[in-house]
Amino acid sequence: MPPHSKKNSGLHNTPDREYIPTANLFIPSASAFIGGIAWTVTGITPSTTTAWSILSILALIIVLSFPFPVSRTTRFLLLPLFFLIGLVLTNPVQPPLNDPGHLYNQVPVRQEMTLFGTLTKCPTENNEESRLIMSVDGFLLPQADSQTPSQGLIRLTLQGKLPADLLPGDRFAARAKISRTRSFSNPGGFNYTEFLGSKGIWLTGWIGAPSLIMEVHNLSPPSLAQRLRYMPERIRFTISRFLNTTLDSRMSGLYKSILIGDRSGADPALLENFKAAGCMHLLAISGIHMALLAFLSIMTLKWLLTRSTTIILHLSALKLASFATLIPLLGYALVAGFQPPVVRALIMTTVFVFALLSDRQWSVINNIFIAALIILASNPNTLFTASFQLSFSAVLAIALICPKIRPLLSTPVDNAVPTRHLTRLKNWAIASIAVSVVASLGTMPLLLYHFNRFSLFSPISTLIVEPFLCFWSLILGLTACLAIPFSPSAASFIFHLGTLGLKASDTITQFFASLPGSSLWLPTPFPVEIALFYLFLASCVFWRKSRFIRYAGILSLVFLVSIPVAVSIRGNFSKQTEVTFLDVGQGSATFIKMSGGAAFLIDGGGPQSLRFNIGSKIIAPYLWRQRISRLDGVIISHPHADHYNGLEFIFKRFRPKALWTNGEQGDDPEYKKLLALAEHLDIPIQIPREDTVLFAKGETRLRSIAALHTTNLPQYRPDSNPNNRSLVIRLDSGPGSFLFAGDIYKKDEIRLIQEGKNLEADVLLAPHHGSRTSGSNDFLKAVSPDCMVISAGPYRTGVFPDEKLLERAKKAGIRVFNTAEVGAIRFQGPGTKAEGTKLLTTTTDQADSSIQ
Repeated sequence: MPPHSKKNSGLHNTPDREYIPTANLFIPSASAFIGGIAWTVTGITPSTTTAWSILSILALIIVLSFPFPVSRTTRFLLLPLFFLIGLVLTNPVQPPLNDPGHLYNQVPVRQEMTLFGTLTKCPTENNEESRLIMSVDGFLLPQADSQTPSQGLIRLTLQGKLPADLLPGDRFAARAKISRTRSFSNPGGFNYTEFLGSKGIWLTGWIGAPSLIMEVHNLSPPSLAQRLRYMPERIRFTISRFLNTTLDSRMSGLYKSILIGDRSGADPALLENFKAAGCMHLLAISGIHMALLAFLSIMTLKWLLTRSTTIILHLSALKLASFATLIPLLGYALVAGFQPPVVRALIMTTVFVFALLSDRQWSVINNIFIAALIILASNPNTLFTASFQLSFSAVLAIALICPKIRPLLSTPVDNAVPTRHLTRLKNWAIASIAVSVVASLGTMPLLLYHFNRFSLFSPISTLIVEPFLCFWSLILGLTACLAIPFSPSAASFIFHLGTLGLKASDTITQFFASLPGSSLWLPTPFPVEIALFYLFLASCVFWRKSRFIRYAGILSLVFLVSIPVAVSIRGNFSKQTEVTFLDVGQGSATFIKMSGGAAFLIDGGGPQSLRFNIGSKIIAPYLWRQRISRLDGVIISHPHADHYNGLEFIFKRFRPKALWTNGEQGDDPEYKKLLALAEHLDIPIQIPREDTVLFAKGETRLRSIAALHTTNLPQYRPDSNPNNRSLVIRLDSGPGSFLFAGDIYKKDEIRLIQEGKNLEADVLLAPHHGSRTSGSNDFLKAVSPDCMVISAGPYRTGVFPDEKLLERAKKAGIRVFNTAEVGAIRFQGPGTKAEGTKLLTTTTDQADSSIQ
């Protein structure tokens, strides 16, 4: 009988003192800890003093009553203890407001300066720009005579390539325009400021050219501690630069993804193919990478150790090899950036090794929770990241489900030689597909929550791509990395050999991505739907345990199916109209949800770059959060990029039933391409005339009220700017009204007044983003809005909006909301007069106010 059995423990066999294995405490304790972290999202938390007081009392009770083995009472007390620990340790990500020496507090507004500091991370590069992290120790303003001491991290973006002689750990100076980090503040959107803040970065900067960077040589050589600190990043940088000079950009970017976890240089089209094929997880350094490295290391070290007769006779070569393997695993984890999937795999491997060394049983489930507990204890906010959630949900699903279905799928191996190998191959293929299916099931709701995308071909594509990418290219890549310092030519040859697997993977993912329906794009599930899905999945796993579990599974399935139906019915019968001015930076995008559920988008443009599209990153996620899967119509006020450059993605994913434009083809080839796409997708393109009704239901009407786009054509007015050919749209919803005037100038504002148009509205979208070209005093008087919304970016204050426009609005008693200051602005209210007053509420991410 084990030494910790009830017989040897000296405890009476009572319910309260019943023996409980210590290992079983990890799962409930870690679950309670995770629950405490998650609870902070509700905002209902006790004060710090109260929480610490309760913690102290619970800890004291446990210490005084802690028997060994652990009693049920002690286990019960551990749950609130770990819950409170999670609650107390979790602090919101906030800027360092209380540190006057931090650069964040020394630079409240955007300005240009010379920064001095240390390159702390391996820079990331693509064909257009480089990104680097500097630990600042001082700055120099243009008119200053001396350097000002400072501290803090800043993420710098360089136009072009980084100087080759600058390495992580080196001091350098850079002239940059810096500002505080800013996110697009839309409900449910990705908080980029918080993301960078969790890494200690609260400022960003722009460096216009490599010539504005200069290395600053230290008078004394770096210490041993400094060299060790930056060694992993220097190794990453060495591998990155070697790949850049050895392989073409497509293969180099792909190899850097699987070797050092850097996807910044990967071809966007290649990444899109991997996403569509459901193989994107193979490009993230995770368990399979660590497992391969561990396997190769153990086998190699074991082979070397077994060459020694002394070791064979007196020690265990397997145990020594396993223990020694922890060194390369830790080194690789450091080089790979210590991301949550890597840390999880490292911790689980470490626990396995120590279990092997101590001849103890190894539990996968316990190890998963131990890894989660360690990662979250170091940084509780990691729980809210997609990387942590997807990594742990996948491995937990595999650990729980696969052992139960393995006997159903495997075929007994016959001793006959001809069939034995075929049977094993078939079992391996079936098991691999089963693992991939289970991992997909385990991550599906989280994938939809974070990315609104799910690939149906993931199990098959993963099975085909994995051998090429992981068993061929990854192994050869790791071998080549070891060869770089000793024989660059050999390393180059091995890398080129490894690209055969990369090219095969590229071809396979292209094939799967081209198949119809390769990816499902779905609205964002509610958190309760995610919980119900996992409850149903868990009930299926433990179906035979009890009748209660079966009932819980059936009820969860019923509710899971009922919620989307209820949401759809509620939307179709809603009598409320919502108008949301999205925060898209220097651009414009307005979403309208009519009473009855009809959905329209007026414009959809903003800042654009090779790796950032306002449609896929901002507008589409917001629509999915609103449970919109198709738009009833899209209106493009005029063909300027800041009003349409995000619509290509919107057209493909939301297939609007109609597109209204001002009839111009525009000078931009991208706009012509957009119109061609609309025709290809069979989206009717219409040019509304004066007083054309675009939508009408009950007292809700959306219409074009002017003909500037037909009468301001160049043949009639050669001096007319394309802005003055904007569609002018009016929305009337019961007692509330909105006016969207595009980018028209003052001259045409006066023209609308002279033509006697009904301009009076409760809410006005400021023409031309509030610039000095628009928003005349006469126009403001004619519209007489309660509120004026300005859709603009944060970096051209004084221009967008113009200070004089703000003064005129203030004198007229108009409340002004600027998306650059308060984020997305939503107006909502009843769609019928019978329900009462004007639009009832205005909400933004950062401010709440009322319109009565």
